[in-house]
Amino acid sequence: HPGSSRSQFEERLSAKVGTCFIFCRVIASMHNVFQFLTQCYEAKTEDLFLTSFHELIHRLGFNFYRIMQRDVEDLTFTGTVLAEHLPNGWKEVYHAKKYGAIDPVKRTLGLLHQPFRCRDVVAMLPQATQRKRAAKLFQDAARFGLREGYAFPIHGRSGLLGGVYIFGDGRLLSTSELFIIDTA
Repeated sequence: HPGSSRSQFEERLSAKVGTCFIFCRVIASMHNVFQFLTQCYEAKTEDLFLTSFHELIHRLGFNFYRIMQRDVEDLTFTGTVLAEHLPNGWKEVYHAKKYGAIDPVKRTLGLLHQPFRCRDVVAMLPQATQRKRAAKLFQDAARFGLREGYAFPIHGRSGLLGGVYIFGDGRLLSTSELFIIDTA
């Protein structure tokens, strides 16, 4: 039938366009990361590095970040903040509601060796009460513009060294994009 072959053609075309779109996003991500790495190499100050980092995450659709170093004796993975750019008032809400004690992203950072989407770790929590409290944390975060986020653990020979978090309105990143960003 002419109608059915047209729909098959449209389906194949749609699949190819989708594949091309993903490929273009990966290439754009690679370009952004290479540009960032070049700027980092040329950066003479911490401010220039952070400006380049902020530009990179902004091109990916994110506006906020936190870069942490794990303290040697720290079992809770709280660590030392090396740099951050967070929405005004978010840290106060986070501490006032004691989210640090149940934050599933912070807990998971030391367990996984690859980057992960922050919302995905809620399902890994063992108890329903923990999942409910974590869901409340994400609801409050969304009110501050932290709707989407990813965590990138940094491991060395002695284990977890720290982590990088990116947050904002963002978008879903593909596995390839996460891998490219993680290598930077």
